Amino acid sequence: KNDKKLYLCILLQYYCCMRPVEVTRLKIEDIDFENGIVKIRKDVNLKSKRSRTLPVPKSVLKVIIQTKGKEFVLGRKYHEEYFKKRWRILKKNIELKRDQTLYSFKPTGAVRLYETTKDIIIVKEYCGHQDINTTMRYLRNYGVIINMQQKNLVPAIHD
Repeated sequence: KNDKKLYLCILLQYYCCMRPVEVTRLKIEDIDFENGIVKIRKDVNLKSKRSRTLPVPKSVLKVIIQTKGKEFVLGRKYHEEYFKKRWRILKKNIELKRDQTLYSFKPTGAVRLYETTKDIIIVKEYCGHQDINTTMRYLRNYGVIINMQQKNLVPAIHD
């Protein structure tokens, strides 16, 4: 929490399933503070080139209000590389595993969202995926079994 800009970058990735580049390009005008909504513009969404609108938790809105720049949420001078560097420094200081990257917060948030809702359509919309198959592959890559019946397909080994 001492690095407020990095903290906000992480919160937006986790709670809104935003990519780091989307977070750094997010403008103040993209946030509806009254209704708790963020709009990720299609010119910011480099992968699907589609806009998406997502709810933002009140706790995250509070951090945005405390941290925001004049035009951009994180300020004009903050780019993805800045946050990657800050993350590497923090990770070293708190001795996290090497494979935990700045991008790790988006899939972690998506997995938690699926575990909470069990609704793959909601996860698809949050992540900005164009089709459900992409979301299924995405979640499987992070260890989520979409169909819980799959767990029972492999018989147990008995001694």
